[in-house]
Amino acid sequence: ITIEKELTQDHIKVLNVLRNTKHDIITKQMIFNQLQMEFNNANDRWLRNVVHSLVVDYGYPIGYSYKKDSRGYFWIKSKEQKELALLSIKRHIEGSTKRYEALKKTEV
Repeated sequence: ITIEKELTQDHIKVLNVLRNTKHDIITKQMIFNQLQMEFNNANDRWLRNVVHSLVVDYGYPIGYSYKKDSRGYFWIKSKEQKELALLSIKRHIEGSTKRYEALKKTEV
C-alpha cells in the first residue's frame, strides 16, 4: 500500500498492532502491552489521537466498541462491524450532546 509511506512511525506501530491482532476487539491495555508502553493518561491520549488520524486522515477502517464486555478497537471487516462502530460513535455523540444541553441550561 503506497499510503504507508506517508505514515509516521507512531501510525505504523499502532496500525501493525491493530492489523495483526488475533482478537476481534483489542483493548487499549493490550495495545500498550504490545507496544511496551505504560497505560497512563498521556499515552491514552496519544493512542486516541493516532487512531483518530488513521481513520480521519488516512481512511483506515478502525472502529471502537464502548460495550462494557467488549471495549476496545477493532479492524472493520464487515457491514455488521461497521454498524457497530457507527453506533458506538452515535451513542458517544448523543451522550456528549446531552451533557452540552444540560450545561447550557446551568446558570453561572
